[in-house]
Amino acid sequence: MGNPGLLLPVLVAHLNYFVAFGPGFLGARAQQAKVMARRSRFESAQLPQGAFFHQCSVCKKTEIDNPQLDFRVLDSGDEICSDCRKNRDTAATGG
Repeated sequence: MGNPGLLLPVLVAHLNYFVAFGPGFLGARAQQAKVMARRSRFESAQLPQGAFFHQCSVCKKTEIDNPQLDFRVLDSGDEICSDCRKNRDTAATGG
């Protein structure tokens, strides 16, 4: 490639590779850009550290306090943790 006059014939000889693989290469780059933008939006939408998503309406525990708690939504729209739900079911059955 020391001779600049050979640059054009070399590019013409490789033109079939550019035609065959160029669109796939450009499509992969465009897809990668979309993934990076989507990942950036996802990471910026994360809840701040220490913020909770569920809170029991009875004992006020959150999933941060005890990650093993299972939260359910009552007919009234309030959330209740698995511990309070067990206590409520036990009290309701009288046992």
